[in-house]
Amino acid sequence: RFLREGDSLWPTDQSGIHCWYNDTLRTVHRNPDKLAFRRAQFLRRRDREQLWFGTCDGLYSLRTWTGEVDTIRAFQGRCVRAMERIRGRWYVGTYASGAFVETKDGFRVLPQDVHGFLSHVHAFMEDKAGGLWMSTNRGLFRVRSEELDRFLSDTTWTLHYDYFGEWSGIGNSQFNGGCDPAFVRMSDGTASFPTLEGLVWFKPEEVPGMWPSAPVLIEDLVVDGGLSQITMGMVP
Repeated sequence: RFLREGDSLWPTDQSGIHCWYNDTLRTVHRNPDKLAFRRAQFLRRRDREQLWFGTCDGLYSLRTWTGEVDTIRAFQGRCVRAMERIRGRWYVGTYASGAFVETKDGFRVLPQDVHGFLSHVHAFMEDKAGGLWMSTNRGLFRVRSEELDRFLSDTTWTLHYDYFGEWSGIGNSQFNGGCDPAFVRMSDGTASFPTLEGLVWFKPEEVPGMWPSAPVLIEDLVVDGGLSQITMGMVP
C-alpha cells in the first residue's frame, strides 16, 4: 500500500510502515510480526501528526514523529480493510463486521441489508449526485447522502439501499478488496471496480435511483397466517 503526500511517499509491507523522503527510507512503525494479517491494508491522513491504518486485527492511529500507536477500541479484533473520508465523515469497511460511519460519539455501524450482503465491504466511493457506493462480496450498494444524514440524526430511521447484482448486468457480483483503493474513477467519469471475472464499468451519476416513483397501494394485510380487516389505502 502507498500514500503519497507532496514530496513524501508512505509505503507499507509485511515488516511495517515506512516514509520515503529526500531519497531516504525511514521505518516509522514495525509490525509485531510478519504475518500477513498484521500488514496495513491502507493508510489515511488523520491529522498533521497522525495516520490511520487498518489491519486484519483492528484499526490504529500512528503518531508519525514518535512511532507510537493507539488502538481504536471499537475495532479491536475486527478485520478492517477500507477507510475513506467523505463529506466530513470517516467510513470504515470490514470483513464480516459490516460498514461503520463516524459520529460525534464514535463509530456507528450501518444497518445490514435484508440478505446480509453488507457484511464484507471493500470500498466507499462518493459520486457527484450525492450517492455513496459500497462494493461487497455480493454486489454493489448505493445510499443517498440525505438518507445517511437522516439516519445519523434519527435512530428510528431505516436506510434505503439501492442494490446491483447479477440481475443488473454484473457477470460475477463478488467484488475484490485487499487493494487500495478498490476502485478507480477515470477522466470521463467512469467508475471501474474489480470482480472475480473482470472489471465492472459504469457512470455512477447516470444510474437511476430505485426509489418508488408512485405511492404504494396496500390491498391486504396478513397477520399470523390470516387476512386482517384493514382499510385499503395509499402509503406515500
